[in-house]
Amino acid sequence: MFDIINKDNNNMCEENGGVVYCYHCAMETLEQDYPPLILTLNIGTNIKLPPRYYLEYDTRRQRCLLLMKGIGG
Repeated sequence: MFDIINKDNNNMCEENGGVVYCYHCAMETLEQDYPPLILTLNIGTNIKLPPRYYLEYDTRRQRCLLLMKGIGG
């Protein structure tokens, strides 16, 4: 997921204590700064998630929090 979010993006995301933060994130430019994520279900259906659905802006710390977390499999 990091590779997709950080591709061609100066607003690098990093993990800190199990939580993923994206710095230099602004709600006004989410759609331009971060790509949509395409989730493929095992039934062959794709779901396109715009950044507003997988990032939440933390106004106090001026960064975004990744709202999804992967699991190993």
